Amino acid sequence: MDLQDLGAIGEVVGAIAVVVSLIYVAHQIRQSSRQIEQNSRHIEASMYHATNDSFYRWFAMLAQDASLAALWRRALADETTLTEDEMVRVNSLVAMLFLSYENNFQQLRLGVIERDTLEIARSNISVLMSRPVVQACWNRQGRRTLTPEFLLAIETLVADDRVARDGAEHGAAAATAAPGPIRA
Repeated sequence: MDLQDLGAIGEVVGAIAVVVSLIYVAHQIRQSSRQIEQNSRHIEASMYHATNDSFYRWFAMLAQDASLAALWRRALADETTLTEDEMVRVNSLVAMLFLSYENNFQQLRLGVIERDTLEIARSNISVLMSRPVVQACWNRQGRRTLTPEFLLAIETLVADDRVARDGAEHGAAAATAAPGPIRA
């Protein structure tokens, strides 16, 4: 065996080492990609749980405290007999809800949650904002505690709902005033 033969053997061994290294690197990349994907799913699940946790706690408070549940029911019925202390409690409940909704809003902006999640919140906010006591709480403290982007989103939602409601009322009034089809 001469020097040339040893060089050829060295090249073959080197090529095999390169192929083995590439296979090892590919395996490591696949493993790393799986780990990143698994971590991403874990983070998404944690964010989903965190997003809903504030709502769970809110509902748990009402479920565990009959007097608080009765107060919330009275407030939504727009009872004007609420004391100042009761209004403080209602303001706190409303603030908790809107801070939770704002959290959803910000998470959507960051791409953490899907738009569907926010659409569910949108319909709930719309119902809440139709209640005079919630509007009063909103006017009293909402503008001081929430981000400008979220305030604009809520005010746009309220304005859109008002236009839709006024349009529906106008359409209903026009329908009752207009003669209907003649039937035999």
